[in-house]
Amino acid sequence: MTLLAGAAEADITPPFPVDLLGYVRRPLAARSAYEPLLATACVLRDDETGTTVVIIAADVVGLTTPMADRIRARVGEVVGCDPAAVLLNSSHSHAAPWPGATIKLGGEFDAWTETELRYWDSVPDRYASVALEAVGRLTPARVSGGVGLAPGLAVNRRERTADGRTILGWNRDGV
Repeated sequence: MTLLAGAAEADITPPFPVDLLGYVRRPLAARSAYEPLLATACVLRDDETGTTVVIIAADVVGLTTPMADRIRARVGEVVGCDPAAVLLNSSHSHAAPWPGATIKLGGEFDAWTETELRYWDSVPDRYASVALEAVGRLTPARVSGGVGLAPGLAVNRRERTADGRTILGWNRDGV
């Protein structure tokens, strides 16, 4: 068996203004981005059988099941794989849109704007495009692994105060 792997990333930042749904009652829509929102695709293919798996991670709050199904179908169509072989991961960023969300919790605009709805419609194609770019970069690969430590990289945010309250803080002893 020859394993092929390819990766690519694409900017999926929506047009502005756009309400961000990471927090309830955010009063203003975003009108700029500090950093672009990205979708990163990894495509793995067995060169003998043609079996293909696509993994896409994206900077969005989440995906509804209907939106995820649309994305998987589009990626499968473009890449030539079974939609069930497309794994989608959302970073659950609290400063990003939620493509296809069924309700709008807060924000500057009471209802979905035409700009937001056009963006939702483009999301499956944006994911498919980055997957196709990763296919174009397929190269022989091998699987390996390792174990390591990264002290101080992350901490538990639930900190206990002296009076017994739990706050969002810095708990180095937590998991």
